[in-house]
Formats: sequence, structure tokens, C-alpha cells
Amino acid sequence: MPQRKTSRRKPTKTPESEAVLLTLDQACARTQLSRPSVVGLIRDGRLRGIKVGTTWRISAASIETLTDSVPDGES
Repeated sequence: MPQRKTSRRKPTKTPESEAVLLTLDQACARTQLSRPSVVGLIRDGRLRGIKVGTTWRISAASIETLTDSVPDGES
């Protein structure tokens, strides 16, 4: 019986920071903002986050983008 070749999908490459999801507490620590402030930024669309069950997961890349947009001297 001939062997059947299975096709394997190549994993998609994403930037390392894009693949990292942070908890709400981790995002608060990185931004030095309160939990309600970070959730407000998610709801306003300034941070990318998803709700998993009752907890939030926030994209590390979106936090980097947010913190990079703050002018020097204001952070």
C-alpha cells in the first residue's frame, strides 16, 4: 500500500511582540495605569484586547504602540 503524503501547513510567522498576550494586571504594570483605565483604553479602541471568559488579554504590541505614542517627558 503506498504511503499517503499528508500536507502540513507552515506556521504563520508573527512578530514576537504581536504573539504575546498580557493579563490585565501585566498591562497595568507596563503602562502604570489602573485597571479601569486600561479597560477604558480597550473599549475606546486605543488598546487591542480580548475577553477570555471573565479575564482580559491585551496585545503586548498594542501596549508598545500606545507607550511609543507618548511624547518624551510625559511618561
